[in-house]
Amino acid sequence: MKGTKIGHAMVVYGYDRAKGTVTVFDPWKATGGTHTVSAKSLAGALQANGGMHYISRSLL
Repeated sequence: MKGTKIGHAMVVYGYDRAKGTVTVFDPWKATGGTHTVSAKSLAGALQANGGMHYISRSLL
């Protein structure tokens, strides 16, 4: 792969509405693992045409 904006999937599995943060799992080895970040910064980091999906509750 080449370029400065290489995309990959991240799983968002936690949301703290009061703090405005989300907990994500990033599989990329260089910085991978679990991270808690602001929802605003995550949305700002998305690449064009990357898409962001909202799930209101678990279906399990």
